[in-house]
Amino acid sequence: MKYKIELDSETKFVIRYSLSYRIEYIKKELAIAKQVNIDSSVKYWAGELEAVKNAVDILDSNSKPVW
Repeated sequence: MKYKIELDSETKFVIRYSLSYRIEYIKKELAIAKQVNIDSSVKYWAGELEAVKNAVDILDSNSKPVW
């Protein structure tokens, strides 16, 4: 089920701020997984990074995103 939610600028800022910390955490975990050469972990963290970046893109590109 999809909902249309209108977010004010303050809420967007808080979400974007949280997502930026999540991206940094994922990048660190992805680097560790690559160093240790664990393919399943690399795939997992790469997928997580893509999902968070997509969320940021939706947040930035649309004032009324569908979540």
